[in-house]
Amino acid sequence: MKTITLTAHDRPTPLKVILETLSKNDTNGWEVVASIEPTGVRSEIVDLIKSYFPHAILLLPKKKKGVRDNPFYVLSHVFDEMKSDINIYLEDDIRISEDVCGLAEWYQESCEQYECLCLCNHNSFGSVGEKNEEVIIENRGSSFSALGIIMNRKNWNETFRPGWFLDPTGWDWSIIGSIREAKKSILLPLISRSTHTAPIGSHCTQKIHDERRYDQLKVCDKIPQEYRLKTRPPEPHVGQITNENNDPCWKVLTSNGWTKI
Repeated sequence: MKTITLTAHDRPTPLKVILETLSKNDTNGWEVVASIEPTGVRSEIVDLIKSYFPHAILLLPKKKKGVRDNPFYVLSHVFDEMKSDINIYLEDDIRISEDVCGLAEWYQESCEQYECLCLCNHNSFGSVGEKNEEVIIENRGSSFSALGIIMNRKNWNETFRPGWFLDPTGWDWSIIGSIREAKKSILLPLISRSTHTAPIGSHCTQKIHDERRYDQLKVCDKIPQEYRLKTRPPEPHVGQITNENNDPCWKVLTSNGWTKI
């Protein structure tokens, strides 16, 4: 089973943007599942989602779950109850490219050893050339972004579910910590497949939105015929030694042997 999860609160205007861009994807064969927080505009949110995806499955919790529990709730539902094999996690304040569903299918078929594929790449604004839309790069986890995530059942069971609540700062920091501690890798598109659209939110301010230049972020506007994975070389082995003054310093193992750094 293939699923697309969406969390929504009380912002119909940015929600319409993500629904519009999602509807431009080939969602045939995908189940759309949305968890909608209880607010005064929930009926409007429901109608809006149904206008784009009439057969969407809507989860309507009685009490507000918040920015950590609501995503966990909907992800648990698709992986544990619906037995989804691959999922695209989306939020109500982003927009995405037209090839995200195709990218998710490629990830499921070709990238079993990675922890997820994050849709947003705001490093160098995620815009490093007009002819690199097919390139997917490996990252050690430092560029993890919650602005759209492709994950499979293995990723959910081994990384996301057990690590979700580890860091009190937020679930995204929990996942970053889990990936780094396990020395695992994620994937990013060289040209970003998503960006942020609503500068005000639970964990976002206008300042953060402007500093990361989301408004200037180029989002891929082409659908590549295929995807190409560019892996990173293994990280060098680093150890600690003492120098001639008996002070601690670091060494790195290179092709020429151990070198002080």
